[in-house]
Amino acid sequence: LDLRQSIEFGLHIAAGMQHATLKVPGMVHRDLKPANILVTHDSIAKVTDFGLVRSVDWDDLAVVEDDDDVSGERSTRLTKAGAVVGTAPYMSPEQCQALNVDLRSDIYAFGCVLYEMLTGHYVYKVRKFEAWMHAHVHERPEFETQHIRQIPHRLRELVLAQAAERVVHPVHHVVGGDVQEAVPDLGAEPAVQGLGVGRDLVEEGG
Repeated sequence: LDLRQSIEFGLHIAAGMQHATLKVPGMVHRDLKPANILVTHDSIAKVTDFGLVRSVDWDDLAVVEDDDDVSGERSTRLTKAGAVVGTAPYMSPEQCQALNVDLRSDIYAFGCVLYEMLTGHYVYKVRKFEAWMHAHVHERPEFETQHIRQIPHRLRELVLAQAAERVVHPVHHVVGGDVQEAVPDLGAEPAVQGLGVGRDLVEEGG
């Protein structure tokens, strides 16, 4: 993905989450990740798998061993290690510590997804499930030099804030204004006109 497409998809995801949280107050997706974002033929990103919000059965989730490599097949599924539920590269510190989750978990996951779209790789360069748990709780993401040159400063600040501020705000409020402030650096508006209705960005039946 190039910078423009990453910003556009980010705005689509934020608008979709806005619609979902307005429709179901207090809703937490818990598993926001690229595999749960569908892109249509006309390059519209839609958030899906909202059914997990209400139907997660802790006893039915697959058990992940400590030596599991998240690059393998299991990385695409919800996992359970003790009482930890989520997909390793996108789990919030609260999920990693089996704490109660709120909107901050989705904000954190959004930051991980946006970082990945902008850089082409995970927010942390680790592989093992246990290493992911440690990184999410104890480390803070950074951009490499090449990405610092390519990505606008305010956009980089926004992405890093997802993992640092830990403040409860609806996802669309966290990203909407700041992401769009980075758009003028690209020389044109992103293709989000006509997408004001958030339900267009939520996959029906997801």
